[in-house]
Amino acid sequence: MRSRRRFAAVALTAGLGCFTLFLVLVAWLPGSLGSSVFRGLTLAYGLGLSQFVLVGVITWAYLRRTARVFDPLEPAARGRPAVVAR
Repeated sequence: MRSRRRFAAVALTAGLGCFTLFLVLVAWLPGSLGSSVFRGLTLAYGLGLSQFVLVGVITWAYLRRTARVFDPLEPAARGRPAVVAR
């Protein structure tokens, strides 16, 4: 439980930190973020889309960690002996 809670805290901090940074940049640098970086794509739009990429990476990392670390620990957390699937 502690391992899962620690992972969730780190993922939440990373996600909210990046989103907060995005909002702060939009509020303080609207002119700079409105500049085009690639074929009409603005910096603000690119940063906004990066939030979806971040959510995808965090989800992938959580699912991978669940399969490798959390699932094998579940029987012990319930007080039952672990059964190894082959």
